[in-house]
Amino acid sequence: FIGKASYASAMGKTRRIIVRYRRSNLMRAALARQCAAFRLKSKRLFLDIEICWNSSYTMLERFLELESPIRSLLATKDASDYDISHLSINSDEWSYLKRLCEVFSYYYVITVKMSAQSYPTMYNVLPLYIILRSQLVQAVEQNGGVGPHSPLASAIQTSIDKLDEYLAKSKL
Repeated sequence: FIGKASYASAMGKTRRIIVRYRRSNLMRAALARQCAAFRLKSKRLFLDIEICWNSSYTMLERFLELESPIRSLLATKDASDYDISHLSINSDEWSYLKRLCEVFSYYYVITVKMSAQSYPTMYNVLPLYIILRSQLVQAVEQNGGVGPHSPLASAIQTSIDKLDEYLAKSKL
């Protein structure tokens, strides 16, 4: 079970690594070399934006896509040159980031579907609500190694409760 401090630490480290990456041409080049070594296409890392909550999903998705090159970069002696050696992410934190990205993906997919402009979306609201709620309930039940009393499970349960509250208000 990962504590609240570890959750914050993993997301904080991720953001700090990305900020340093965005500020350093040397670090961008080093990550590109690591990507080439892993035969991955070098891609930009995104930083999430507070007012655009789906950006946390896209940030984590890209960060995790480049997990092997990032792990390698963090382990190199050059990591101190980029001031990231102290931001090493342990296995539990990588697992947490993956689980969090999975949970964020539930919201992301539905938001994209409901944000369409070229076709009507109103008829999708209730089915998508049911799908989202089901995915969230399943996430809490499976625990994903985070434990039933973890901050992530608590946050998911709070989300379920809020969705239930909205549904109750919408009944005429």
